[in-house]
Amino acid sequence: MVIFTFAIIAIITWSLLLIPYVLWLRRSTFFFLQRGYLLGSLVIGLLNGVINILPQGKLNFGLVEMIKGDNFISDNLNFIISGITIGHGAVPETVWTTILAVYYIVSCILLAILAYKVLTLYMMARGNSSTYLNGMRIVESPQRHTPFSFFHLIFLSKENRPDAESLVPIVRHESTHTKQWHSMDIILTEILFVFTWFFPVVFLFKKYLTLIHEYLADAEVLKTMDTRIYGELLLSQQMGASVSVAHHFAKSELKSRFRKMVQTPTSGRHRLTYLSVLPFLLLSFIWAERIDLNAITAKVNNFNQQDDNPAISREIYITPEGQMRVVKKATGPDKYIPQYPGGQEALGKFIASNLKVDGYVKTKTKDVRVRLNFDSNGKIELITYLVPVLPEMELALNKVFNTMPAWIAPEIGGKPVRSEVVLPLQFNW
Repeated sequence: MVIFTFAIIAIITWSLLLIPYVLWLRRSTFFFLQRGYLLGSLVIGLLNGVINILPQGKLNFGLVEMIKGDNFISDNLNFIISGITIGHGAVPETVWTTILAVYYIVSCILLAILAYKVLTLYMMARGNSSTYLNGMRIVESPQRHTPFSFFHLIFLSKENRPDAESLVPIVRHESTHTKQWHSMDIILTEILFVFTWFFPVVFLFKKYLTLIHEYLADAEVLKTMDTRIYGELLLSQQMGASVSVAHHFAKSELKSRFRKMVQTPTSGRHRLTYLSVLPFLLLSFIWAERIDLNAITAKVNNFNQQDDNPAISREIYITPEGQMRVVKKATGPDKYIPQYPGGQEALGKFIASNLKVDGYVKTKTKDVRVRLNFDSNGKIELITYLVPVLPEMELALNKVFNTMPAWIAPEIGGKPVRSEVVLPLQFNW
């Protein structure tokens, strides 16, 4: 779930930051600036995803207190369990489990394909003769393909080998890719695509970055070569196979490249237009923080409910001694309520005696709202924290819930059913 959540937040950020680039920023001739903007957008999306999936309090600096804290909660824990609600017939995480399974399977397949592509290029470089020109390693392969580069390697086809006059600008072009580490950009987008394939906005980043790489390489060649002659060379080399993770001399949108070759350089003052992305950046962070995957999960569970059964609501106060007092009466028959063995008093005593956290966690935790999903046998199958808690508190509570005896499942038509309990816990340390 964490990776999936991270991917969604990153996608939202990337989509918003891509809007100004597509609409107006890409029209300039600031190729280095454009590349920096796209790579920066990818990094910001990643950071936004990391920030928003971290539990609240993860970044605090209470480590010393956590290490030194040796006072654990005793049996006199004072807490409130209120608003218990039961959702009958729900199938918790059934759809989510399927969705996540498909997501991870497809991601693994895409990762394997990417690894295969990179390995294929490595084997091509290792299995064919090579020469060096101006410090660049040139690999000659028997396959018919356009000239292309991948990191420090330049691949030429023996069947489509350019003549000596054409070889110089081709090598100059591909060496620009190599020197500026353009392959690193492509690998980055390919890896990100592995985890965000279900909404492939990263594919657009790869497309625009690849085109910018060609603009940069073309500009380098045109410093020493006539535009018309270079254009004819591009056209003559455009036939042949291609490799998606490599930079091909004459495969990337020739029409766009020709337009950029003759475009008047953009005035320097137009760099200020990049300030227009600030509202989109702010909006991306706001939207990411509003994502509630727990709420999405709840909607999925509600969609999968098969029975219309009355919900039960009651408020229960458990004293430090484990005594119970019902504050609000139940609104339905007891058969719809999952019962803890021994009743509410036993539940209170079990949590109080088994929850163990240190003093630092006590100072940082006052309220916890947790949803427990039970299978038809009364065993807890899913624990969901509806509000962020410290990782140490979550771990401690999970130990308590996972060691609980099975609850008595509610019955419908004489058959036990799945159920759901929401426990708002208020701690008075």
